[in-house]
This record gives sequence, structure tokens and C-alpha cells, in this order.
Amino acid sequence: MPAAPLASAIERIVTVDTGKTRSIKMSMDGGEISLAARHEGSAASETLDGATASEIVDGYAIGFSARYALDALRSLPGEAVEIQMSTPGDPMLWRNPAEAGALWVVMPLRV
Repeated sequence: MPAAPLASAIERIVTVDTGKTRSIKMSMDGGEISLAARHEGSAASETLDGATASEIVDGYAIGFSARYALDALRSLPGEAVEIQMSTPGDPMLWRNPAEAGALWVVMPLRV
């Protein structure tokens, strides 16, 4: 998926979470990928445009730290990010598909 729109969406959505963890939930449903955040009665969500998945499993959701995700996106070279994940409890691998040596491991959070 395009890295810049993903980073922008994370920055917009996480503004509702003023807590310590500032977590984001990524969900896949109906062939779409969306991001959401909640904190003390406030909520925000956004569907990602331009995001494609080789396999979208309806009902799949994983949480992660917005700060760590933004750090990964800012340091990965290039304009795209590939996110590989298996189960909601396992780490995600974030990489630039054009740069084999650039890899981030983003640990999941319970959200």
C-alpha cells in the first residue's frame, strides 16, 4: 500500500487517543482495510484507499502502536509499504517491496 497515505491516516485517527499507548486497530472486512482508534468515548476510523491485499480475511483485526508504526513508515525508503501478518497475536513485518534490506518488526497490541 502507499506509505504516505497510511502514515497520514494513522496520524489523523490517533488524535482521539490521548492515552499512553495511542493504539490503532487495523481491520479487514468486505475486501477493505480500515484503521480505527478509541479512547474514553471518542472514536475515529478510516478506510485505506489504494491498499490491496493478497489475501484479506474477513473479520481479521490487529492492534499496534501508532508511534511504532509511524517510526517504521518514516524510516522505510520508498513510496510503498508491504505489511505481512499471520495471526493477530504475531508480529507484523513491514517492508518496502523494492528494498530487500529494509525491514521493521511491529509488535501487536490488544485493542
